[in-house]
Amino acid sequence: MRALALLVVLSVSGCTKVEPPTATGERLELTYYYLKYCSFCQGVKAAVEAMPAQYPGKLVVRTVEHLEPEGVAAVTTYAFKSHGLIIKRGDEVVFRQPDHRVELEQVRLALDRLTGTSGSPLSSRH
Repeated sequence: MRALALLVVLSVSGCTKVEPPTATGERLELTYYYLKYCSFCQGVKAAVEAMPAQYPGKLVVRTVEHLEPEGVAAVTTYAFKSHGLIIKRGDEVVFRQPDHRVELEQVRLALDRLTGTSGSPLSSRH
């Protein structure tokens, strides 16, 4: 309750900028389940960790090592072989890419569509 009151006070006083979530009223959550010692996964992990800046107030990114309990459970839940990426709106999975088939271009295009963004700076290859 105190945290909520503090947020309201800070928002009203202009000390923090509270941005609206997506058009449906919910922020998207991107979770990347990655292999710790895989160079491909480390590149994808770095790219997804930078994505909230491209979708301010609309996207929360989480990264989970595939051997953590949540990562192990994700294999069954999301039909991965060992790891992968999901985007959720609330409890609904709205985008999924398994294992080493994660394509950042497709992730960005999905985020553009889901957030109503007409194109993030990195969503096209020029």
